[in-house]
Amino acid sequence: MNSVPMQLPFPSMEWWRVINGWNDFSHIGSARFSWDFVRAQGAAGGAPVHASAPGVVVEVESDGWFYVEQTTGENLTYMHCDNGSLKFKKGDKIEMGQPVAAVGDTGTSKGNFHLHMALANNINGEEDPSHFTVESQFIDYDVSTDGGKTHTHVDVGVPVTGQWIRRSSMWSGWRPRDNGLIIGSPAVVSRTPAITDVFARGLDKRLWQDTHENGKGWSGWHRHDGDFILGAPPAVNTIDSNHLGIFACDFEGKVFHKSWIAERWTDWEPREGGQIKGSPAAGSRTPTVTEVFGRGMDDLLWQDTFEQGKGWTGWFRHQDGFKLGASPAVEFSNPGRLQIFACDAEGAVFHKWWPGPGGWNNWSNWHQLEGGRIKGAPTVVSRTPFITDVFGRGMSNRLWQNTHHSGKGWTGWFKHEDGFVLGAAPAANSMNPNHLHVFGIDPNGKVHQKWWPDV
Repeated sequence: MNSVPMQLPFPSMEWWRVINGWNDFSHIGSARFSWDFVRAQGAAGGAPVHASAPGVVVEVESDGWFYVEQTTGENLTYMHCDNGSLKFKKGDKIEMGQPVAAVGDTGTSKGNFHLHMALANNINGEEDPSHFTVESQFIDYDVSTDGGKTHTHVDVGVPVTGQWIRRSSMWSGWRPRDNGLIIGSPAVVSRTPAITDVFARGLDKRLWQDTHENGKGWSGWHRHDGDFILGAPPAVNTIDSNHLGIFACDFEGKVFHKSWIAERWTDWEPREGGQIKGSPAAGSRTPTVTEVFGRGMDDLLWQDTFEQGKGWTGWFRHQDGFKLGASPAVEFSNPGRLQIFACDAEGAVFHKWWPGPGGWNNWSNWHQLEGGRIKGAPTVVSRTPFITDVFGRGMSNRLWQNTHHSGKGWTGWFKHEDGFVLGAAPAANSMNPNHLHVFGIDPNGKVHQKWWPDV
């Protein structure tokens, strides 16, 4: 078997069919340990091909073939690719998960768009590394035998003719954050592409913080000075690299906030005129406008808005009748649009949006994200203006995700098959368009993190 772990050569969470497996049809003789894959949904021609493992390009052929040496004596062959998609040359290094090609109509199988791949043992010095295929297997993928309606997860396995398969995500495993125990969900924000701040309600019910800076690592948990007692986990937002805003409730549900500006923290100040259940949600759609939302004592959505030069509007209630079953989450994909996500009493997730000018009466109705239920508040992040990811703690206490791509809609809810048991709702953020970070606590209150992609 292969000594280098290999993942399926497709984008994550995309179904492909195994149309020809080991010792099947034309896969005989020296080619008996090889596969033919075709994308199950959408056109197969032009379908993206991702590197199954890191390595060095051994050769690039003019008929859509290329070979990657993963380790001495193990060469992975990719065949029937579009010639124009092969942008690398012999000697180039590639990484696992890197887009490397697109399916083409090349080689000996004209009109039959598919990807052929196999691992070959080339220790005999054969000029063509596709000869002498050897047994190999893939890691971390899902298998369906009913067209993707249901599936099972495979840690390590061999795809079989007729199966639908999809690569699980390129997420890392969960990693614990040392020396910190908290109550409830953490709150996380990246004020620069290199700095991430995590805040939480400690076991002493005070505000605690841990900061990560690229190249320096984590600062370690430290407690904020002062006597303010948090009645629920905090919320955090930022407007620039020199600003942090923290919002939290006392035990009566009254909202307080404090700010970090130019390396100095202000004192806690109350937001007058409102009470909420659980944690607030906060975000800044422009550097001068901050929105705070909460689940009111009547279980309806309440809002308070701050605009520089004008101050706070004061709390006002959304008159839409929707009853929140937990705290809301807020997301800003661009300065002219904001979205609210919240659960009903049964854990079904709904969202509504404000598209910009037209006043606060310009909100959409609530729309359900079908097919999933979660415990507690969702968490939401837009890593680009066109991609929004929603995460939640599922009814089985595992991490669930639903992703929206503009023009394509929602992927639908899917579970992270990593075995981690969440003790509270997760928190998520993004440091750049190709990054996601999720923080969660285990049932003992210890903070863990995972990230995408794991490269």
